[in-house]
Amino acid sequence: MANGIIYLLTGPAHGVRLVVSLWSLRRHYAGPVTLFTTQPASHWIGERCAGDRRLGVEHRTFGDAAAGRNGDFLTKLAVLPHSPYRVTAHLDADTLVAGDVSALFELSESEPFCATQFAEWTTRKRILRRRLEPWRSVGRDEAERAILNGLVDAALERRPAVNGGVFAYRRGAEIVDRWRELAETGRSTFICDEIALQLILTQYPHKLLDCRYNCSPVYGLRQEESRIWHFHGERHVRDARCREIWLPAYRDCLGENVARLAEWSPGGDRRLAAWQRDGGAE
Repeated sequence: MANGIIYLLTGPAHGVRLVVSLWSLRRHYAGPVTLFTTQPASHWIGERCAGDRRLGVEHRTFGDAAAGRNGDFLTKLAVLPHSPYRVTAHLDADTLVAGDVSALFELSESEPFCATQFAEWTTRKRILRRRLEPWRSVGRDEAERAILNGLVDAALERRPAVNGGVFAYRRGAEIVDRWRELAETGRSTFICDEIALQLILTQYPHKLLDCRYNCSPVYGLRQEESRIWHFHGERHVRDARCREIWLPAYRDCLGENVARLAEWSPGGDRRLAAWQRDGGAE
């Protein structure tokens, strides 16, 4: 198949958010979607998504899940070569689609990878520097540490800050395998997949979409033009602005009983469950 979108669900914590994301996606995109799941609790949710024809989801189980620290992030990268599509867009489960996403698929042979900028931040921002600097010492030997220091130096040259929740790639893009290798090297660091992407982008040709395609309800500056919302850091009910955007879609899914959501929500979503216990309306 030419183009398609993939999701990954490694456990039940993001199950409700996945259903909401899929439901919102189908308001703006009619192409194929594949959902990978990695354990019995996520397989169960995947089966319910695949069983709802309105979502149009192909469900595949994935047995090569990484364990240990940052295992979920590394599993995401392990899944990428298994996409059935020539051009694949990946969306994290905690996204909500609000507009046309076709720009993600517009990749050329010379630019086979597409990253998305986060909130118009750059790598000069203090929080990014704090996340990049630890990579100087994660190499296994002096030679590898020298390479990593070079990557950190290049990344700190005021480059756009990227977020790993939304990206796209052509089948066979060399950066995909190298990204996974680098993330494995830095698996002891904070959000190793995202910072590895920030580092590796300095070495490979790529396309960069602005923050409309990975729009933070908290930090995004072009929210009125958002194509894809991203509720990073469990923010879907944590912040008032996030609730304003996410809850109407969630309630719509409950009302329509999408993927039989009304029968199992909040499932493993402890933040949503806590918010409801504390007086939040369903």
